[in-house]
Amino acid sequence: MPYTREDFEPDAGIFDDFDGEIIDAYFGPNPNENYAAKSGKAGLGLTLVTESSTSEKPLENWYSVGNDELWQVSRDSRDIVNVKNENTHRFTAGSKAGSLVLSMAEAIGNGDKTSGQDLFVKRGFPMTSASFFIGLKFHFKSREFKTPQGNSTTLLAATKFLGEVETAGKASAKPKVEAAGQASGASWDALDVILIDMASGKSEKDLKKAAIGNADLKADPAYIKAVVNGGRIKELIDSAKLFVDADGNFV
Repeated sequence: MPYTREDFEPDAGIFDDFDGEIIDAYFGPNPNENYAAKSGKAGLGLTLVTESSTSEKPLENWYSVGNDELWQVSRDSRDIVNVKNENTHRFTAGSKAGSLVLSMAEAIGNGDKTSGQDLFVKRGFPMTSASFFIGLKFHFKSREFKTPQGNSTTLLAATKFLGEVETAGKASAKPKVEAAGQASGASWDALDVILIDMASGKSEKDLKKAAIGNADLKADPAYIKAVVNGGRIKELIDSAKLFVDADGNFV
């Protein structure tokens, strides 16, 4: 195979150029422990969790939302609020999260961002909510964006829209999918017991990570997907099988 000029450019160092479904999203500090030490700030932003056939585990990518002083993350990490204007539901222009949303709109509209924005309006969630992202499928690839200061930054962006999927979090009834490897007609009750047993003392984010690493739960990809996108956890809370304390941790 002949080489191209691109083969001799430095790699971005991230999982790149793949089809992915956004199965979860949450807000919080930069997960890179060295970031705070070097910058002196937490670096609030969005973590996007995507599922791809090219990776065994869900992929997580973090995008800054702008000046830390402008933003406050909700207790459950599902929303981020502008503390100076609660009616503002837009990320800071030039932020990585803002550039991500712009790339999503352009991908949906095949270059026309207004068409993509029309879909966002129809879905009914602001970009400051995790629900805005969950259930959308894109091809992702690294792209270069210009910051308001005129500098360049590279981020994993949406380049092609692959459709919208129904998520467990939007479903009005419990999923009725059989667990892989179980007898025909079996429910998710046994898997729920495992999830509930491991929940004590954990935040929702930590519980999802624990579920992904549990051999019994990940034997059923449909169940793991329902847990990671938050739908199954919400159903267990609504049915009084899981309880959350004042600090946002399960008891």
